[in-house]
Amino acid sequence: MIILFSCLLLLANQGVQAQDGGFAIDNLFLSPNYFDNIEEAMKEPEKVHYIDLSMQSPKLTKIPDEVYTKFPNLKQINVSFNRVASVDDAIGNLTNLEVLNLEGNHYLTSLSEEIGKLKNLKELNIKTTGLKADKVGAIQKLLPEGCKITH
Repeated sequence: MIILFSCLLLLANQGVQAQDGGFAIDNLFLSPNYFDNIEEAMKEPEKVHYIDLSMQSPKLTKIPDEVYTKFPNLKQINVSFNRVASVDDAIGNLTNLEVLNLEGNHYLTSLSEEIGKLKNLKELNIKTTGLKADKVGAIQKLLPEGCKITH
């Protein structure tokens, strides 16, 4: 784990960009706008652009209400590898959201149609979730043009 972190830190310090044109590593977890703790994020809600709640202990069974209501500048949410079963209608409040990562939430069977309100959404990761093919198809129709969906 220490070796992995050291490698990531080294790459981030060199400003390495993702090959697919994605965000630079340092723009994510080394940014002052990155938070992996909801309590810390609540101290400066205006600064929060990226909140990483992946692999929580105990596992999340839903996206915390604060995520939907307290962070007006939120652009990325990572709640991967938890036990989220559904995404509430409140997802539609996140009008600045660009990336939503739900990967590995095997219990996820419902995603609100309010996701269609996310006109800035560029990437939705629903890989290894419990969403059935017909639901995935319906979700794809709601997403803005050019939004990449991984399933």
